[in-house]
Amino acid sequence: MAFDCQYDRAAARYSTFNVKTRSRWAPAQLVLEDCGQPPTHLSGVSNLEAGLVLLTHPMRGYFFRRDGVLGSYAIWHDRTTPTVGEIREARYPLLQRLELVPEGDLRSIHSVLLQPNIDFTIYLPPSSVSSENEQPER
Repeated sequence: MAFDCQYDRAAARYSTFNVKTRSRWAPAQLVLEDCGQPPTHLSGVSNLEAGLVLLTHPMRGYFFRRDGVLGSYAIWHDRTTPTVGEIREARYPLLQRLELVPEGDLRSIHSVLLQPNIDFTIYLPPSSVSSENEQPER
């Protein structure tokens, strides 16, 4: 992966945000433009705060472990202060081959939020989840 991301502290925004992945299996190209302004609304949620909590404040993540068991982890971070971005280019051939995203279709993108940095805590070790109705093991 190659990152060409330049943050302009005086303008409080990215002047450049380009990410390129070279891979035979899953190459990718992403170019964003940062407006430097905080979001004022997010579609599909009752208010901005609810949307920011939903999109930027995950508390628990899930993944499949190598042994196929569902695992879980917890994270914490302070409140984010994102700025709104716009996609200039997004190419993900793997998603196109899987027919998940048509090439060049940027219409259904919900939001682009940029956060220059944030400290966060990942609570380890991850735990296994035995069923949907049970809490992860501690």
